Amino acid sequence: MAIIDLFFSLIIAGVLLRERANIADFFLQVGAATFALMLISMLLGYGLAALGGFDRRSTTAITLEVGIQNGRLAITIASASSF
Repeated sequence: MAIIDLFFSLIIAGVLLRERANIADFFLQVGAATFALMLISMLLGYGLAALGGFDRRSTTAITLEVGIQNGRLAITIASASSF
């Protein structure tokens, strides 16, 4: 696990722990937008990897990595706006 992955994971865990009473409300407010960003970025990642001629395994890896990073970014931004 890269240090940046660990850092983001700790931020998300800390926010979830601190805001555990408000999690349901937060999901209602930003859950759809977060999911849409993740889905769109995964589709773009897949499409660009396929157009780039990558093999199936590489295309899958790129798709998942792009989706995870953008989903994590959206969660971090959404949690920062709740302060």
